[in-house]
Amino acid sequence: DERKDALTVPRQAVFDREGQSIVWRRTDEGAVEPVTVGLGPSSAGIVVIEEGLAPGDRVALADPNRPIEAVGSPAGAAAIGAGPGGL
Repeated sequence: DERKDALTVPRQAVFDREGQSIVWRRTDEGAVEPVTVGLGPSSAGIVVIEEGLAPGDRVALADPNRPIEAVGSPAGAAAIGAGPGGL
């Protein structure tokens, strides 16, 4: 599936919350907030975000509400940008 300028995130950045897909986005103040997102096509490691995020948004790669021991390491972050055009 070719999508010019698609916004993509690593699959591990998308979480299910009460039947909705969310990501944890970092705010300008450094906090994180849940954001409901619309998903597009995906591959084994990448998901297209069709709505809810903008280029440059930073998202957590682990649920910030889970203890560090449960995920193995502190939550990382990834910058969202336009993907290479396909999955």
